[in-house]
Amino acid sequence: MSPQTPKHQPSGGDGLLFTIAASVIAIVSLEAVFIAFPSWWLLSLVLVSVIIATGGVVLALLRTIDGDTRLRPSVSLPAPQTRVAPTQTAGGILRTRSRTSYGSIGRPSAR
Repeated sequence: MSPQTPKHQPSGGDGLLFTIAASVIAIVSLEAVFIAFPSWWLLSLVLVSVIIATGGVVLALLRTIDGDTRLRPSVSLPAPQTRVAPTQTAGGILRTRSRTSYGSIGRPSAR
């Protein structure tokens, strides 16, 4: 078993499916009202709502593809810069706390 830490998985796909299902239910309900009470103004209302629902689903799909969320694409912020605090040594020379030591990597050993 590999020692991997679980990462947070965004639920953009679930939100997209919810958006599609909600728009289908709303349009079918509005079409049922149109079938029960047919009129020209209700027909235009149904067609406008279909166009708006289609635009909403397309927008949710684009945002899900772009940022894996249907609300707002995530903006990648630059990583915060960490500054190393200088320390005072006995000789009065300022040195940083973090020092990289490469050791003898890649060097032949002297025997």
